[in-house]
Amino acid sequence: MIQDINKTAETLTINFADNKFLAQLFGSHNFNLAYIEKELSVSLNTKGNSVTILGEKEPTTKATEVLKILYKQVKEGRDIGVAELESTIRGVDISSKDGNSFLRQSDQPIRTKKKEVFPQSANQAKLIKAIQSTDLCFALGPAGTGKTYLAAAKAIESLSTGAVDRIILSRPALEAGEQIGFLPGDMKEKVDPYLRPIYDALEDMIPRKSGSIINISSGAAIGPGSGPYDELSGMKGNTCYGAEKAALERFTQGLAQEVFEFGISVTSLAPSQVVPTPGTVFHNLVTGLDDPKSEDPQLMADAALLLATEPVDQISGRVTYLSLIHI
Repeated sequence: MIQDINKTAETLTINFADNKFLAQLFGSHNFNLAYIEKELSVSLNTKGNSVTILGEKEPTTKATEVLKILYKQVKEGRDIGVAELESTIRGVDISSKDGNSFLRQSDQPIRTKKKEVFPQSANQAKLIKAIQSTDLCFALGPAGTGKTYLAAAKAIESLSTGAVDRIILSRPALEAGEQIGFLPGDMKEKVDPYLRPIYDALEDMIPRKSGSIINISSGAAIGPGSGPYDELSGMKGNTCYGAEKAALERFTQGLAQEVFEFGISVTSLAPSQVVPTPGTVFHNLVTGLDDPKSEDPQLMADAALLLATEPVDQISGRVTYLSLIHI
């Protein structure tokens, strides 16, 4: 890129120690360098391990600091994209003695199991330091500046290291100065819009390699055995229902095999008797919700909880009938 430089122009040269990181630093077809040139109105020229920066004094000095930060991030194994370029350029304040505290404090990121969170501006670095050094911290600022995201990241880090035992999300149901109008729905639906940024941050930083799927089957999945059959035996019209439940159990084991590597358990649970529900009462399958011959719903709930909490390598793929287990 060729630019007109006035008589206040300055030329600075940076020498990078290891050229194996330069391809990523410069970007594909020198995209990162071109982006910095455009944003700071400077000219960047490369030769070997060196980058020469030409432009007015202030943007030239800022471009130098930006390249130093990006080089350090690449050496740490971090990817450089447009978001990183934007935040780094925005975060370097060469007019302040603390301007480079953004760079120094990024040496100690917030570490979660899924990712490391680095400050993207000098103010974010100050917020992280305040959270780490005080018991109670209030962050004020416009939307989109990272207040919620950084707070959630620090909470998750503290939970994973054992510094805290629980994360509590607190939000009043009534507006506190905002005027967003009437929100329909129940209490959860009213509060969710306020908590959504926190949910998004948690999902972004907590690994998903866990979970359980429990399919509810039925004793009807077990066929009537070998014929011949007494035409009066068995339940009439039960063939399609039983075939669907048998397919569900086969699906359970197949899916369990496919998602095992992701730490997700898939099991099947079937009652040994008819579960009393308004539907089964209506169809006269049980005499009432308290039919002593029906399956105890609490037993079903306890069994489901057991299947959901057992280790994946011990439980996944299990097709379970209540008559065969002990709670």
